[in-house]
Amino acid sequence: MNTDMATLYLDAVSKGIEKSRLTIKHCIDQISQEQFWWRPNPEMNSIANILLHLSGNIRQWIIAGMNGTSDDRDRPKEFSDRSGVPKDQIWKLFSETLDEARLTLNRLNSANLGIVRKIQGYEVNGVDAIYNSTSHLQGHTQEVIYITRMLLGSSYKLYYTPPGETTRA
Repeated sequence: MNTDMATLYLDAVSKGIEKSRLTIKHCIDQISQEQFWWRPNPEMNSIANILLHLSGNIRQWIIAGMNGTSDDRDRPKEFSDRSGVPKDQIWKLFSETLDEARLTLNRLNSANLGIVRKIQGYEVNGVDAIYNSTSHLQGHTQEVIYITRMLLGSSYKLYYTPPGETTRA
């Protein structure tokens, strides 16, 4: 097998994006529209706001950042939105953003990853930009799981239980 590190990295990133997509979808399928927009307190985010925020972040750091296109992100609105937009509409936006990010990643190679870009005021190469955004996605994925479990308590359905285990913390 003669695969370069860039290909291995980009494949791992794509798999991580897909894992987050499936995990988040599993969570939002278990909650109501009201729960989707619920905030633990006014200063914290709802799952809806988290998905809007992740869509903005991924679009800025991976899609626009790696493609060298303009970005019109309104980051404060991602957090302040309390519109109650149906969860299927926000899911569609989020999922389409992930699809576009994966298409962007599929076009990259070692040379693209080494180019320094200015994203959100930072000078970063492609590896840094992708790492920043996908680790951010993974962190918020865990937050979505936590909020879902907080809302549902014992009725939360686990996404995955390793063979031989009956429960999972």
